Amino acid sequence: MSALPAPFRGDVWLEDGDVILVAQNVAFKVFQETLAEHSKLFSDLFSSFQSPTSQVPVLDGCPVVELSDTVPDLTNVLQALYIDPARYFTGTLSFCEISAMLRLGHKYGLVHIENEAVRRLRQCFPDNLEEFVCSSTISAICYREAEDSESNNPPPEFPNSSTTLCAKDSTAVINLARAYKLDFLLPAAFYVHAQQDSTFIIDSHVDGRSETWKLSEEDAKTALEVREDLKFASRRIFQWLYEPPQEGCLDPESCIAARHHTLSQMWHMLDQCDALLDGNRIYQESQGVLCHVCMGAVLEWHEEQRAVTWRALQMKFLQGHTNEELLLSSYMTPSSKY
Repeated sequence: MSALPAPFRGDVWLEDGDVILVAQNVAFKVFQETLAEHSKLFSDLFSSFQSPTSQVPVLDGCPVVELSDTVPDLTNVLQALYIDPARYFTGTLSFCEISAMLRLGHKYGLVHIENEAVRRLRQCFPDNLEEFVCSSTISAICYREAEDSESNNPPPEFPNSSTTLCAKDSTAVINLARAYKLDFLLPAAFYVHAQQDSTFIIDSHVDGRSETWKLSEEDAKTALEVREDLKFASRRIFQWLYEPPQEGCLDPESCIAARHHTLSQMWHMLDQCDALLDGNRIYQESQGVLCHVCMGAVLEWHEEQRAVTWRALQMKFLQGHTNEELLLSSYMTPSSKY
């Protein structure tokens, strides 16, 4: 066995460890048994050390394994295994930490590490509308975020998750979903991504570890298409503004005036992409008071159209259909209800 020059010592260094992992000339001393227990790849590798013909480099009396990973990524995974598993499995994690767990967990067959990363991503980008909670789906978050936009402590983008992911991480999430066949993340991830401006959708995004993420040409095109589809869906949701009051309206004159006033104040918002924002936005955005009969019909219409939009996204990414196919087949005008 040959000796190696000493690399820099990493943050994970167990004095009584029996194997040294080296990444980017940084060494991590850990226990073979733990890695072998969770990873067949490492188990087979360590077994090969016993061969009489093995030429394994040695450092500090331990066999050395050189890896191609980055130091921050490897640090996160080793901390999850050896140092602070409670934090990595129950605490709040950043996107970079989750990304490292997904990529290295998959690479080395650390199934529980990979699954935990997927669980965190699913919290932010679930496959059902009821659990999809962010600033572009829940009005209370959206309007609180607008009020706190100049605050040094803005509300979290995904408050029901144990992450600090932000909307701009959607670029990386889409890439990870494609790379690791996590298609169930795509409807919500593309929806969040579509809330950004066209320039951001096309350009690259740099994460907290200076890693650059950019959509493929095909996914960038898809994201722009989704953005236009969502604008169409938003206009459809607010079609009620152009309709007469609901049959049985308690105060037609006031309800007509409320519609006209609301339209005059928010016409510029009808071209936005937040078509999944919940019905509470009606209370926030309507100018004037609708009677409870009209308000009930408007809220019912709003929730029906949110569901149509969500199904369209699911079909586009999970069943190979286009948004237009579902939007056109499901399209109904408010006049069919009023």
